[in-house]
Order: sequence, then structure tokens, then C-alpha cells
Amino acid sequence: MLRKATPQDMDALVRFRCDVFGGSPEAAAGWLQHIAGLDNILLVLPEEDGADPAAMLGALPVECLGRQGVLFSGMATRPDWQGRGLMAKLIDGCLRAYAADGCEFAVTAQ
Repeated sequence: MLRKATPQDMDALVRFRCDVFGGSPEAAAGWLQHIAGLDNILLVLPEEDGADPAAMLGALPVECLGRQGVLFSGMATRPDWQGRGLMAKLIDGCLRAYAADGCEFAVTAQ
């Protein structure tokens, strides 16, 4: 299931980000809240209720020279879900949705 992150996801996202990128829980929480913003984090959740995210992607709206775009950052897939093409499908779906909403470009950054 694909959905936006909510404040209730914060603990799981902090654990997930620390597992994937390293660093402290404080740094992970700071990125989630103040760099990306929880309302810009997309999650792929396994079918089972309460499971930690299988993947996450920050999709931040940006503007350059009056053109609307999206910055993809913080891309991460849980190790046991890697190799399934999950991130490629997630980015493809996001690009289509943002293009339909008027975005003219996309940029990726880790």
C-alpha cells in the first residue's frame, strides 16, 4: 500500500532511517520533520498491519525559474525488499502523478 506519512509513523520512520542511513535518532527525526517534512514523505507499507515501511521516498515540491518540480530525496528500501523493483515503481508512479499535477521537472538527491 502507498500512502503519505503521518505523525503516527514517526517512530517507525526514525528506526527505518537510522537502519538505512545510520546516524542518530535525533538526526533522523530532524530530517523527517524539518528537511523533508512528514507531509512530503511517501511510504510503501507491506500488507500486514503494523509492519514497518518497506520503502520510503521524500517528494518535496520545488520551484525553479517559475517552473514547478519535485525533488526526490531520502530514497530507501528495507534490505529484505530490495531487488524487487519497488523504488523504480514508486518513482515512476510519483513522476506520473506529479506530471499530471503540473510539475515540469524532477531532481533526485540522496
